[in-house]
Amino acid sequence: MQIQHIRTELKTFDHLTLDERRLLLWSMVVMNDLNLLRASAALSASDSEDRMPVGRARTSQMLFFLTLLAGKLSEAWDAFQRDFANASCFRDRLPYLPGSAQESYNRLTEYFRVRRNPVCMVRNWVSFHYGTQLRDSLDQLPPGTPVGIWLAPSSACSRFDIGSVAVTASMNNEFSEPNGTLGYHRFLRDVLRVHDWFDDLLSAFVMYLLDPSSRGKTDGATIEVPPDEPHAFPPFLDPSQLKAPA
Repeated sequence: MQIQHIRTELKTFDHLTLDERRLLLWSMVVMNDLNLLRASAALSASDSEDRMPVGRARTSQMLFFLTLLAGKLSEAWDAFQRDFANASCFRDRLPYLPGSAQESYNRLTEYFRVRRNPVCMVRNWVSFHYGTQLRDSLDQLPPGTPVGIWLAPSSACSRFDIGSVAVTASMNNEFSEPNGTLGYHRFLRDVLRVHDWFDDLLSAFVMYLLDPSSRGKTDGATIEVPPDEPHAFPPFLDPSQLKAPA
């Protein structure tokens, strides 16, 4: 992968209006959050050859990052509607964006038109709140449901399978479709495609609003980023290794 570092300062954006500058910087903040969460979920994906408890812990870890991503997507859309959707900095420039970005905006508008969608609902009862749907799914689990309990010397390293089991069950209860698509799979489909639409829209705005003269101000030659070796977030890393400052 090849990347370029654009040397710039806030004064570089003095040619923009206040609303344009806000939209540009806001888009950068949101893209960072959304892309880091998706990358974290990808790094946590469980290999089918993983043995317990690592494989089960990775599955829980991936689901955790995806539910957080759903919450961030819901919040990002609400903030975008509140601050930018009806502002001239967005409306006047939308027709000049690539067709794919315009289509992504239309898809986002249509998706969030109905708030009872997997992204918004997971935001409300898993991502940022513990809603009654999660509680009720625990009551509805069959008696024979396996409940893996993995206790470690440090309680911060302990893991409990019931977390991902309950979240998955609540998704299946709420989102399963008549065609047989399980609710969990519908959630995965929705959160990933909504992320893609957001990324397409915001990245197009960033490139449009950047001062064209700044795009050539790199630190020198193009940086070649070598491909990463296969790895994943260790699901049983002792959190005590990250200590609060004294």
